[in-house]
Amino acid sequence: MNNNETQFKTADLEVIKNFFHELILKRNEFNKNFLNYENKKLPEITNSVWDKEEWYAVPGMYGGFAYKLVERDKKPLLISSSWCRVVGGSGQKHEITIDGCILVEEGFV
Repeated sequence: MNNNETQFKTADLEVIKNFFHELILKRNEFNKNFLNYENKKLPEITNSVWDKEEWYAVPGMYGGFAYKLVERDKKPLLISSSWCRVVGGSGQKHEITIDGCILVEEGFV
């Protein structure tokens, strides 16, 4: 499918967004105040981010989340790669669907 043909259900994207927000908050459990910096908002996941890599920087994490909404088996899939440069750094890659959030790779920086 190309960008003009792809319209995922809003309800499915809302579920994916909620899993993504949980991931962001979990990765920042020791940096809970980051949302207070400059009234930071968690990212929205809509059809407008289809096949575009987006970046969500997290103050205090010295890194953040690259994410991209794609299609797999005609269903939405959000791929997120996150980096944290604090205490030696860590990298994680997750795949997020309406069924949940799965860690698929870690350790890279």
